Amino acid sequence: MEIVSSEYIFDGEILLKNKAVLLNNNMVVEINNVETLKKTYSKATVKDMGRGVLFPGFVDVHTHLELSHLKNRLPHKAGFIKWLKSMMSLKKEHFYEEIVKQSIKSGLQELIQSGVRVVGDISNTLATVEYLKRALPLSVVFFENYSLSLKKSYEIEKSLKENLGDIQLSASPLRVSAVPHSIYSTNKHLLRYLSKICQPDLPYSIHYLEHKYENSFAISKGKLFDYLSKIGLVDDELHYNSASSYLSSIKAVRNGMIFVHCVYADDKDIDFFKSIDATIGVCARSNMYISDTLPDLYKFEKSGVNIAIGTDSLASNYDLNFINELKFIRKHFPNISAQTIFKWATKGGAKALKVKLGFKKGYFAYPVFFKTSSKNPLEEILE
Repeated sequence: MEIVSSEYIFDGEILLKNKAVLLNNNMVVEINNVETLKKTYSKATVKDMGRGVLFPGFVDVHTHLELSHLKNRLPHKAGFIKWLKSMMSLKKEHFYEEIVKQSIKSGLQELIQSGVRVVGDISNTLATVEYLKRALPLSVVFFENYSLSLKKSYEIEKSLKENLGDIQLSASPLRVSAVPHSIYSTNKHLLRYLSKICQPDLPYSIHYLEHKYENSFAISKGKLFDYLSKIGLVDDELHYNSASSYLSSIKAVRNGMIFVHCVYADDKDIDFFKSIDATIGVCARSNMYISDTLPDLYKFEKSGVNIAIGTDSLASNYDLNFINELKFIRKHFPNISAQTIFKWATKGGAKALKVKLGFKKGYFAYPVFFKTSSKNPLEEILE
């Protein structure tokens, strides 16, 4: 067992001063002052980190490690449809397997070095499973499935029925959750099927209202619907008032699901999130990178909806440094306290991914330490 002490410990909500945590194989046994822990557990090793803040590890709720090889290959601030066209074009290109592997390793290392200990990684190929299984085993791989074609949707369903159980078993202790991409890329049959098969203990995620054309897609209008129809990807028209009413009407909603981006979420969407105890996954730098827009984090904070933070991918971000993501939020939303941002980065992400990570008895913790020298250490870290 190991006693780790620091001037401050951030427990997911508040700073605890002059406390220490007793860990046994990365599981929290007790939190108390260091002298009490030393007396009670005299055989435990002691590590005094000194002046600074100890975190239980950060949670990156949304990233795409398998897209790391696309760094600097897509347009910046050109709008979502131009970015999407470029992405679809690049996906048709052949990239050497070794380049893809090395890029995954590099991206994963950047996350780890910036304090991330759990990720929600989106994957179409499951190429990241083995890397995350070894490096960050509490993580979740969201096995993303999509097609607007009904025929293809049935084929995906058949494949998942035959293979998903074996995939999940072989990935253990890493968790694999089959999810859709978005309403504008996934047939209603497949949306419904994926929400139905998700096990209660697994998190469930969907890209949601990242761009202004998604609500109009639900009523078969707008530039995105027109573009996807023109290239022959749309099988049938939709006639719903909004993205949320579409998902609710076709019964493709799960309690606690993660809605990623939500740049264009309004009050009705927030009420919808609250009704199902959902999480908003914020990827602010990605939104700025693609379309020079940001979600209304002030509104999200005020709503009381659970919030978690993601880095998205190097196809839509400048790096995967998680601290840079937190600093960006602090810079653009200065009235949101550093304490709240770190809550989103720890407790918010842990709730979203249904993982017991934190400084709480019986929870896992992989301590991350930041040296500080001021009376406002959390603010100092984000400056």
